[in-house]
Amino acid sequence: MKELIAIVRMNMMNKTKRALADAGLGSITARDALGRGKGIVDLQLLQGAEQGYEEAIAQLGQSQRLIPKRALLMVINDEVVDKAVKTIVKVNRTG
Repeated sequence: MKELIAIVRMNMMNKTKRALADAGLGSITARDALGRGKGIVDLQLLQGAEQGYEEAIAQLGQSQRLIPKRALLMVINDEVVDKAVKTIVKVNRTG
């Protein structure tokens, strides 16, 4: 048995649940989560904001804030781990 945890955007939850159910993996637990991806944030700008430079903080604007997401938790048999991961990635991949 393996525990699989995936962080999914709120707007992708229904599509992800449907794809997992279609793949025969209908049992999931979902919890609220906060986070942010890499996005299009300039890493040097982010470092400046972390160091307290107000100019960098002003340029970042809303991009450094955490946004609501869902954490999906699944306990599944070893044989279906690859299938579950591929399904979640296929549905949620943005390129």
